[in-house]
Amino acid sequence: MLEALGLSEEETGVYSELVRMGPCEIRRLPGLVGVAAERVEAVLTNPTDLGLLSRTAGARPRVIASPPDIAGEVLLLRRLQEVHTAHAALSRLALAGSTAHSCHWHNPATRICRQ
Repeated sequence: MLEALGLSEEETGVYSELVRMGPCEIRRLPGLVGVAAERVEAVLTNPTDLGLLSRTAGARPRVIASPPDIAGEVLLLRRLQEVHTAHAALSRLALAGSTAHSCHWHNPATRICRQ
């Protein structure tokens, strides 16, 4: 569901559950979200780095899901900017290629190029 934002299926599941249930003690996550205890830290890292989750400090640290309408929007806008930047780079590359030489494909077997 949120793979386009850079989350794995497992990370998406954990984030979705945390949005539904609210703040949760990290030690309780394995039983609540179905992630093996030894995988909890790994599964929390990427969503935390992306700003979708935050953690509290202390003797009983908790994890809190950022509101999807805010954090998700920021990630979507970031991805859109990346796509626009990539599109512009491809356009510049295409233009550079077309000015370096002109090729005409009359059929798949022949190519006529002028340099």
